[in-house]
Amino acid sequence: MNKLFILLICCFTVFISCNSPVIDTEATTDNYSNEPTARNIGFPSGPTYPTVYEAENYYASSGIINYGTLIGSFDAGDYVVYNNINFDEIPSPRIIQMYQSVNQENSNQSLEIRLDAPNGPIIGYFRPQSTGSYSVYKMVQTGLNKYVNVTGSHKLVFKVPNPSRSGIINIESFRIMTLPVAPFNTTN
Repeated sequence: MNKLFILLICCFTVFISCNSPVIDTEATTDNYSNEPTARNIGFPSGPTYPTVYEAENYYASSGIINYGTLIGSFDAGDYVVYNNINFDEIPSPRIIQMYQSVNQENSNQSLEIRLDAPNGPIIGYFRPQSTGSYSVYKMVQTGLNKYVNVTGSHKLVFKVPNPSRSGIINIESFRIMTLPVAPFNTTN
């Protein structure tokens, strides 16, 4: 009886795992340019989720490379600007969640989060964490400065400060949202 029960549980587990949706957090390399291209990653969308900003749909940039579905090659002084971010739609405290890839060598470098211009006020810092390679993407998050009262629509800037290493991060997408009451993706 126990063997039959265990066999049924194993079959059910295999059935469920084969029919469950899987979020693929890895990227492929396109055959023509040998550059990374993201695939099958991203945030859920719909009326109950915050706006998702695709990294390649920026307003202005300096020094970065747009790979079509992601941006990368951030070096010291490089930045990317996103226009018309409405902070009135996002109650405080706020966090930024980002799908990013970073190799081991560039883990823990700094990415400044600024308002309105590459030399605008800093409202946060992001420390990219290693995903093992530039072809593996993971979602990470950081808080925005709770002491800076940001209201209205602004430009949002991600900038690499000087000095820094070369090519510190690739970004697929990001969103700004209210800090959840409880953390997610936790294990005990």
